[in-house]
Amino acid sequence: MCKIHPVRLKTNVGLYEGLSKQNMLFHDCLCELIDNGIAATETNEKFSIDIILDKIADSDKVNLFIVDQGSGMSLEILEKALNLGESATKESRLNEHGFGLKNSLAT
Repeated sequence: MCKIHPVRLKTNVGLYEGLSKQNMLFHDCLCELIDNGIAATETNEKFSIDIILDKIADSDKVNLFIVDQGSGMSLEILEKALNLGESATKESRLNEHGFGLKNSLAT
């Protein structure tokens, strides 16, 4: 007879260091975050997503803001979303694997 031993998995820095080596392109990360905003929208509701690129003075870098009309995530939902393979939102065909936010943050 097999014994079942529950194991609580936690995400750590090593996961994000590994994901950062996936060589995702900027536009892929952008699409992942936009996808998350759309997926979090209630079915049949209109949505709006703004993409803001703000150049950092005296640098070749930009701040990227992706803004939707959602209410955001509680800390509890954010912790869930940052765990391996977890999605922060309800079931949606757009939430294919639960790695979009993690890949984008790591990249």
